[in-house]
Amino acid sequence: MIVLGLDVSTRIIGYTVIDQNYVVIESNYIDLSKIDVMIDKAEQVYKVLVDIKERHNITDVAIEECVSKFSGGRSSIHTISKLFFINILTQYQCFRIFNV
Repeated sequence: MIVLGLDVSTRIIGYTVIDQNYVVIESNYIDLSKIDVMIDKAEQVYKVLVDIKERHNITDVAIEECVSKFSGGRSSIHTISKLFFINILTQYQCFRIFNV
């Protein structure tokens, strides 16, 4: 079992790949901060995830729930909607690439 864990944000997506013994195989991030268009961000995520697939036999994917990051009144609806968008697209890309 090889697990890919993702911490999705609109500017940075952190990821870690661990094996069945919880040993970290790889840990890095996808920098989206210089990309303005959301669909271009999704394309960058796709490219990096394909690259990860080429290096690792991912059997499971875990993505942090985006709504758990917000406390009342601290984030605008615009920010929350952008986060939901990139989170859903990342989930979809994972399904497409890793079939999990």
